[in-house]
Amino acid sequence: MNWRSTASVAEVPEQGHGRERWWRAVEMDLRFAPASQQSDEMRAVLDEMNRLTLAADLELFARFQLERDDLGPWVDAMRFSRGSIDVTAADFDAFFEDYIALLNRYAQPARDNKAETRPIAVRLLTFPAPRS
Repeated sequence: MNWRSTASVAEVPEQGHGRERWWRAVEMDLRFAPASQQSDEMRAVLDEMNRLTLAADLELFARFQLERDDLGPWVDAMRFSRGSIDVTAADFDAFFEDYIALLNRYAQPARDNKAETRPIAVRLLTFPAPRS
């Protein structure tokens, strides 16, 4: 399996007692080999993982819609954009890297008041649209 990540787990020292150690998942940039380099088995596993992840994201969005009116100042924080771009494969790779860099830029811990921050779910789904 060919993938790249920045980190996957971190110790949670405040939860351990004595020799006990606790760990938590860390958000990461996880990338698998391109589809053209995957075995049939790997592609089937990743397709199912993507299907389950998208289903979980849709469930998370439905929960947001149900709870939106209770979010106080965050009630208007939902943004939606739907569009398409005409690019070369190389330009698409650059677009994706720019997107990841933008996420990383804003993922830095809040500098002022941490109490006013909250996690924001950000999803990007890209695929070549069928030609008309």
